[in-house]
Amino acid sequence: MNCGEAFIVKKVAIAAKFRPSSEPTVGRMCRIDADLAGTPIPAAFNDFEVILQFPPITYPLPAEGYFNAGREPPAELFPAYFFASTTVEATDDPDDEQSQATLTSAVDAMRAAATRLSDAIRIAQPSVGLVGESPEMLSLVAQDTGTGETINLPTPLKPGYSIIIGYPALTFGMATQVLEGGPSRTCSLLAQASYLSRSTADPQPGLAVLLAAVACEVHAKEVLLERADPADRALLERRLPNIRPARNLFGREAKMTLGKSLHEDDQALWNKLDQLFKLRNRMAHVAYRPPLDIARALVIAAEKAFKWIDADP
Repeated sequence: MNCGEAFIVKKVAIAAKFRPSSEPTVGRMCRIDADLAGTPIPAAFNDFEVILQFPPITYPLPAEGYFNAGREPPAELFPAYFFASTTVEATDDPDDEQSQATLTSAVDAMRAAATRLSDAIRIAQPSVGLVGESPEMLSLVAQDTGTGETINLPTPLKPGYSIIIGYPALTFGMATQVLEGGPSRTCSLLAQASYLSRSTADPQPGLAVLLAAVACEVHAKEVLLERADPADRALLERRLPNIRPARNLFGREAKMTLGKSLHEDDQALWNKLDQLFKLRNRMAHVAYRPPLDIARALVIAAEKAFKWIDADP
């Protein structure tokens, strides 16, 4: 905090408006029960109390509040937005790191709550969007509850994401290969996992882990079959579906077929790959949702595992 100026701790009310559907068009907008309109929905995220609420139904209903001349429910039951709000203690001093961190964390908690509410809609009504995708934030305002003064927030409407460099440049050979035969199934899955965990403002860590794990398992099987001795290929093809755990594709099976083992070559990467497969199984069995930082690390490990198994021993 600045030494020459005193900043008073204030109660700050933060309110955001979110779009519940991926598109604000008829047929893609969510539909809610009349009892839910205008009803506060409390949620706790990371020590913040967040209140979610769809707009209330207004009476008398205007004529334009109906579709098809009144034969459909009122437009308020197809809301174009919902609100999220919370209250925190902070100052408006931009140099007060603790207050700025509190405001940022509060907005993050509101995004998380809004995503969960959108998940509830999208599970029941998949046409409105993809489960796990953060809903678009339409507005974000913070005010001093005592004076109504606007408080500057350190977070934008749309969260940023890291700029990644180091991927290979597109070559003529790469372009013609994909144009002629289409993209590799496994490389496509891995590229999607990387995008969803590292290059989008709406990361989906769970889906990224699932895609990366499937990509690694299938890619390893394809490489082993492709490089196996023709005399052993039929037996290997029958054995591959039953290999458990999946990490053995990069260990024992790779040693027998390729003459190398990731377990021997890179113990740290082997451990990460083992974690990737175990986390995939945990998600399948108990619907576990991994944190974003873990998902990013595991997707990077999957990219390294691809390069390892593709390389000559």
